[in-house]
Amino acid sequence: MKSESTNQLFFEYLQVNAPASAFSSYLSEKKTRELANRGVSSIFIVTSKVVHSEYYLQLIHFFRESGFKVHTFYIDSIGENQVKNVKNAVERIYQSFEDGNCYVLSYGWSYALSIVTAFYLYTGKSLADSLAILGEIRSRIMQPQEDMEFLSSFEKHIRPVTAEITEPRRAPLKKAVEKKGERTAAIEKDTDKAEQKTLEPRGKEKLPEPLPKTQKDKKAEKPAKQPAVAKTVPEEDQALSDEEYMKLSRDFMYSAHADPFYRSLKFKLISIISAIIVVSMSGMISIATHFFKNDNEIRVQENNLKFSEIIASKVKSELDKSIVIASTMLKDNSSGGDKMDYLDSDILFSGIIRSKKLHSPVQFDKQFYNMPIMQRYLLPDKKIRDIHNRSIKIFTRSFNGETVIQNVSQGLETPVMLLSKPYRIIRGRPVTSVLVVYMKLDNLLKVFQTTGIIEPFMVNDRGDIIAHPDGKIVLSTGNLASLPIVDRMLKSSFDNSQTRYSDKNNAYYLASFKKLGLAGCGVIATVEEDIAFQEVYNIRRRNIYLMIIMLSAAILIVFFFGRSITTPIIRLVAATQQIIQGNYHINIRPTTRDEIGELTYSFIEMGKGLEEREKIKSAFGKFVNKEIAEAAMRDELRLGGERKNVAIFFSDIRSFTAISEQLEPEEVVEFLNEYMTRMVKCVEQFNGVVDKFIGDAIMAIWGTPISKGNDTENAIDSALFMRKELIEFNRDRGGSKKPLIHIGCGINTGPVLAGQIGSEDRMEYTVIGDAVNLASRIEALNKPFGTDILISEDSFRLVNDIYACEKMQTIKVKGKEEPQQIYAVLGRLDNPDRFKSLEELRRSLSMKPQPFNRRSSDRDGSPEDEKKYEIINE
Repeated sequence: MKSESTNQLFFEYLQVNAPASAFSSYLSEKKTRELANRGVSSIFIVTSKVVHSEYYLQLIHFFRESGFKVHTFYIDSIGENQVKNVKNAVERIYQSFEDGNCYVLSYGWSYALSIVTAFYLYTGKSLADSLAILGEIRSRIMQPQEDMEFLSSFEKHIRPVTAEITEPRRAPLKKAVEKKGERTAAIEKDTDKAEQKTLEPRGKEKLPEPLPKTQKDKKAEKPAKQPAVAKTVPEEDQALSDEEYMKLSRDFMYSAHADPFYRSLKFKLISIISAIIVVSMSGMISIATHFFKNDNEIRVQENNLKFSEIIASKVKSELDKSIVIASTMLKDNSSGGDKMDYLDSDILFSGIIRSKKLHSPVQFDKQFYNMPIMQRYLLPDKKIRDIHNRSIKIFTRSFNGETVIQNVSQGLETPVMLLSKPYRIIRGRPVTSVLVVYMKLDNLLKVFQTTGIIEPFMVNDRGDIIAHPDGKIVLSTGNLASLPIVDRMLKSSFDNSQTRYSDKNNAYYLASFKKLGLAGCGVIATVEEDIAFQEVYNIRRRNIYLMIIMLSAAILIVFFFGRSITTPIIRLVAATQQIIQGNYHINIRPTTRDEIGELTYSFIEMGKGLEEREKIKSAFGKFVNKEIAEAAMRDELRLGGERKNVAIFFSDIRSFTAISEQLEPEEVVEFLNEYMTRMVKCVEQFNGVVDKFIGDAIMAIWGTPISKGNDTENAIDSALFMRKELIEFNRDRGGSKKPLIHIGCGINTGPVLAGQIGSEDRMEYTVIGDAVNLASRIEALNKPFGTDILISEDSFRLVNDIYACEKMQTIKVKGKEEPQQIYAVLGRLDNPDRFKSLEELRRSLSMKPQPFNRRSSDRDGSPEDEKKYEIINE
């Protein structure tokens, strides 16, 4: 178990061609529990080759679903152009330590170990100590020579240029200290060590620590074969034994599969078709629902009106019938029979009032009590008389010529209606008598009982409820004048109408009314809108369900049909990645005869053309600069040139003639090739262009074809790096067959004419001008001055605040009237381990000034009167 105050980085290699059982072990709860127990919060998956896309994505999704932060890196090569990408990866690993430990997984053969090594360099350790920490792991999974060269270059990029400077990178450490209080002591301790230039592992960290392997894995594991030093990146996992790992999987394009589904073509097809279906069907459903609802509303209103008319007709007939029966009762009673039986009648009482001066108790001229009915409903005659006394105002209205119908059920246990109307009206004469009738409403209320959605009720001329399907409402004798439909009926001059209204609960109704033509009463039929349109809403809901079903079916169809479109495209994308990696043999073939099939065929032909072009470019690039080769391939090179301010560099091997006399011709060529390879790499590492080789001399330029803005600084840095490389080169040398090598470098900055020199059939990109000649003369002065790097005054003025230089004697150059001041470069000012004096430089490099021989100083051996330079103050 790790201490809470330490950071740990775990590394593991996953063979992409291992058995399925080995891969499944990474997709298990045991693996996630193991990582969690080790405090891992971030996982970094690194690939460098084509792998199984299905397994790779499955691995990423599994770790993410398990709660880890997953970062993926695809680095297909290691070189100068990958420094920025590797640095970004290292910084992301370092920042992830704020959340917990990190786990780096190499998915197949990759440059994951290079990233881990670069992480140590980033935190302030040297390359040697970084490699020592990785020791066992790195020896098992060998990295090619170019990986080591890249790490050396990476170390230079994150630190000052010269190799001697080892200032640790402290800012990320301090940032981690601020955000992780519990790790402060361990990290500050490491910072102090870095400042003292000790290269111990940081604190108690064990970076990286391999995860435990199963017994099966240990048995299957075999030592990796050591690749040759000069060998480039292998095409297959040659660092691993064939018995342990199988072949790599089929083509895989990392970026295409790593993108989320919502960026895929299938998702776009599904989205477009789904949008079309949703919009079209939603519009169709909305329009159909609108028209169906309008049609249904018209039909409901018509049914309401017909229903109210039918009920009104029945009610009118019943009331007329009751008036006739009441009159008959009075006649029969006056002729002798208060004992007559009217059991089948709804009449409870009938009487005639002749006096206009009404007072309580009301006096009837004639009256009849239907005692059998009253006894059946437990209505004593006393309650009827009470109603008389409460209804004096109603009787008075009838003496004024009105027919009045009133619900008098209040206080009774059964619905009862009062009808008061003038009796025996003589035109032109005042009303002298009023007929009063009390009738029970049981039979009348049956007319209002319905089994449908329509609810009818009856009100009088003042909005009082007379009849309603709910008997409790009738007994309450409430008033509905505030209801919009009742108010409309009372104010309307028409005997029927229909409308839509809402009640106090914001419930909407469709209603119609029909006036009876008697006592201002009317029958109203209403339907709640939600109930009336229930079937409309049901149809709409069923249509929505149908739309969802159709949409789901369409998505499934498009999803599976989309494979016939996206699969060839993904193959083309994967083939594009192979071309980017330099593999132009595309193992794909058209599967359809449509446009995609034509595109696949054209892509294959394009790969063949690119392969031929790349072969020409590769061959051409061995003889000229890469940028010039690319410009030539684009047919952008023309005869002529342009004026540019560049830095010119010349280098030469001291006493090369004497060295070559001691060696066989084959040995001279081998020696020169090894020497030139190291020197050219120094030039190219600092953005220089090798212009030409002149025997054992090298001419290089900075500032053309492309300038980096600090051309003179790059030229001097390249010379300093040559000094370091030469020291390394001479360590294994000594004796007659391998003599020690000393070189001289001359640098000048000035205007030149840069461009194509030659003929239309054969041309060479170079620079010409007085500045070039001066650089060549300065290089030749290293031997008499006893130095290895000399620069002109023009170059010195541009970099005097960057480099420690020592002023040399002035020289007189042919073609220039003014003397030229020359400076010897000791090292960078920001390098505390630079040479402090010219004597220290000469002593360290075993150089000393040689007597100046005027005739021998000219490289072309010209006579004294044609000498190219002379030292003024020796």
